[in-house]
Amino acid sequence: MLSREKLLHPATAIALLALFVSLGGVTYAAATIGTSQIKNSAVTNAKLKNGAVTGSKLKNGAVTSAKIGRGAVRGDRIAREGVTARELARGAVNGAVLADNAVGSSKLGLGAVTGPKLSDGAVAGAKLADRGVAGSKLEDGAVTAAKLAPGAVTADKLAPGTAVGGYGQVLSGSARLTAGAVDTAFLALPGIGLLSAACDVASGGFALTASAPADVRIFGQGDGRASSVRRAQLAAGGSVSASSSDAGDGTYASTWQIVVGGRVATVWATVGVSGGSCDAAAQALLS
Repeated sequence: MLSREKLLHPATAIALLALFVSLGGVTYAAATIGTSQIKNSAVTNAKLKNGAVTGSKLKNGAVTSAKIGRGAVRGDRIAREGVTARELARGAVNGAVLADNAVGSSKLGLGAVTGPKLSDGAVAGAKLADRGVAGSKLEDGAVTAAKLAPGAVTADKLAPGTAVGGYGQVLSGSARLTAGAVDTAFLALPGIGLLSAACDVASGGFALTASAPADVRIFGQGDGRASSVRRAQLAAGGSVSASSSDAGDGTYASTWQIVVGGRVATVWATVGVSGGSCDAAAQALLS
């Protein structure tokens, strides 16, 4: 019996041919598609796989400022000393950006720290150099009694006739009297009384009117005349006088010690008689 060989169906042959061509085409494409086969702008963002563009694929200078998104460059992306003063905008570095103690004195320009830069109370005593505060820096009335150390105000610091701190006062007064003048007041002693002078052609003298009960001692001395000592107890409003009794020109000097309560006044008074007129002067120390 004769055998009959089975032939391929035409459709099957076509399918096999198509499979062969498709498999061979991939190999062909992989081996033959280069840069020249890719049309300009053919590779879009959507065609790129995530992570496909590595650093080695970027041309030097390819990443410009416009390519960098806002906030994309973090601190760890910046090389050490990569940001210089030129890269900083004016006013970009404020207090909140600076670390504590970051700005040393060597970083401050001459005159950089002005008054508005100092907070209230920032300049303590330790910040002032010795003799750093001149008189022109003191406001009128700034030096009060509490600011003065004990014994700080010496005699050379006082103007003539200025009150001494505490209970003391240094006072002075003078007057020119014509002959016949009496009870010419010329020196007030606060809390003690009032000193007046008198003058006639033969003598000159003084009188004290007390403003409070007073114990008074008077030591007198005239030119070439014996000294005298006198004591008086005065009520408030009472008075006592002392004068030169000798006729003729000359000078009469007297020292008065007056005690009122807990206060003491010492008065040095002189009166000169010349040509029918008198010149009276006195200085007083109250304590």
